[in-house]
Formats: sequence, structure tokens, C-alpha cells
Amino acid sequence: GYIYDKRGPRFAGVLGALVCAACFALITVSLQWPRLNGLVWIAVPLCDCAGGLVSLAMWGFAWHLPEHQATVSSLYMVSAPSWLPAARARARANKAASSAQASMSVSFCMAFVATFLVQSKTRVHVSPTYVWLIYSAFAMLSAVMIGASAPSSSEFHREASLVTGAESKPPESHICRTSCHVLRAWSRHSARNVLFVIFATLTYCWVGAWASAYVQLVDLTLDAKNGQRMLTLFAFVGGFFSGVVQPVVGYIFDKIGLRLFFGIVNIALLINVCLMDTVVPALRPFRIQVIVLMISSFVQSSWAVVILRWNIYFVPPSLNGTAIGVTFAVAGLAQVSAQFRLAVRLNVYQRAVVISLAY
Repeated sequence: GYIYDKRGPRFAGVLGALVCAACFALITVSLQWPRLNGLVWIAVPLCDCAGGLVSLAMWGFAWHLPEHQATVSSLYMVSAPSWLPAARARARANKAASSAQASMSVSFCMAFVATFLVQSKTRVHVSPTYVWLIYSAFAMLSAVMIGASAPSSSEFHREASLVTGAESKPPESHICRTSCHVLRAWSRHSARNVLFVIFATLTYCWVGAWASAYVQLVDLTLDAKNGQRMLTLFAFVGGFFSGVVQPVVGYIFDKIGLRLFFGIVNIALLINVCLMDTVVPALRPFRIQVIVLMISSFVQSSWAVVILRWNIYFVPPSLNGTAIGVTFAVAGLAQVSAQFRLAVRLNVYQRAVVISLAY
């Protein structure tokens, strides 16, 4: 987030794409030579962080389209930069870009396609090594396309200044002080922001913990054939449904406003939490799994949109990226902390009460 604020959307996107390309190449090397398998421990986390920079490139259009910022937020998770030229053209016409693939969706689909190519017994069979090289090449192409279409830092701040009526410029302080500026901006409405961070953290941790345990649950519960079927469903619904729903979520947000949309997200989250603790552990019936995955995709898509849109209300444009990063960092640290694992063990009714109170 700080890199985005400091150097602008174009620099952040290009840097992220180049780092992703390098990380995919490192994974290729680690697969080719077993002695270098340890490179995966470097490549995967670094690639995850770099992917966030690529996604932030779309957020650079937020102030080009002030009446459609939630729609831009829904496209924030974009990984396929071929949508950026269309977004820029629509921005100049003062229209919102209306469709794109969320980065989580693209990630799911990339894994799905990679598995198909590796396991295929037809002419399209590709070794795992070459799959990662292909993705590395696509990432390099992404860097070129982002560089040609994403807004520069000066363009971003010029548009933000026109919309807000106040001068906007990149932060001049280092990352720690900039993060403190975000916290100071939040403190002007401390009660609201503390409750929101609690809500966002609980949503992230409970949905994330369920998703990360899903594969293990399938392995323990189902045979190989049905397990593969369930994981294929997980990948397809998580990829395709999120990619379709994400832009719709932003459009609805723009139409009905934060307060009402927040209520819809909370209801969906409560339903999802109840189903996760009752129906999902049994992994039956199959059609219920589709419903659970669709609701989960909606909650995850809405979660990212709400976080970006929320921070617009409470921090200036020059701190948007850092504010998003701080929110994600709090949620991530909470998920991995030993103290929070005790809270995750709350039963479904206790979770519903906690989430509703925070809402």
C-alpha cells in the first residue's frame, strides 16, 4: 500500500507484475532441480505480495470516476491487465468499467487450468515446469500493458485534487510515519473505525479459516473421485462466480450506498457462518455445497469492496493504499496469531452474536 501511495498506480502495477514473473521463474527452477526446492518458500509469499501491487493498479482510476468508486473498488482485484485500456477509455468518457476478473478468481482459474494441462493425457499435456514458465511470460506481458494504461502518480493526484477540492500529493514521510498518519486519520472517528476493523478481521479470519481447511476436510471425508469433484467445484465456483459477481457487487454498492450494502453483507455472512458449521462438515448434499461456495464468494468479493470504499470516507487520497494495507495487515496478523485461534473456536451462535454486534 505504501509503495502505491509513494510511487503511484503505474509504478506499483509494473513492479508487481515483474516480481510475479520472477517468482514464477523461481518456482520453475525449484521444480527443475530438487536441491533448490527451498526457493518456493521465497517465491510464493513474495509473489502473493506482488500480486497485491498488480491489483492496486486498477484502484488508480478511483478518482477518475468519483460517482462509481465502488465499481472501481470491485475491479480493484483485477489481475488481467488487458482490461485496463478499456477502463481508461471509459474513464475519459466518465463511465464506469463494468466487468473484469477478480484476482482471486483469476488465481483459482489459473490453478484450474494448470492442473488440467498437467494431468491431461491429450496433445495439450504440459509439464509443471513449462506451465510456470508460461505464467511468467504472461506476467511480463502484464507489466508492459500496465505501463501503457495505468494512471501515473501525477495523474492520480491531479484527479483526486479536482474531486476533493484539496491538494493531493504523494506522502513525503517513510512507511512507519505514513502508517501512523493513517491511524491518526482513523482516530478522528475512532469508534466507527475500531468496530469496522473488528468486523473486517472477523470476516477475514472465519471465512479464510474455512477456505484453508476445505481441502483437508475433503481429503478426510471423501474418496479420491468425489474429492476431486468437490475441489473442482470449489475452483470453478470460486473463480467463475467471483469473476461475474465482483463487478455487480460494486455496481449495487454505488446504487444503494454503504449503510444498506453493509447490512446485506452482514446477512450473507451470518448465513455463510451457519452453513459452514452445519452443512459443510458433512459435505452433503452436493447442491448445498454450491450454495455455500456462492455465498462465500459473494462475502469475499464484498469484503474487499467494502474495505476500499470505507477508507475513502476517513483517509485522504494520498493515504488510500497505506490504509488498505494496514487493514489487510491487521486481519492477516489476527488470523495467524495464537490468541485469535481461541476466538475462532466459538460456536456458530456465538459467532453470529459477535458479528452482529460489530455490525
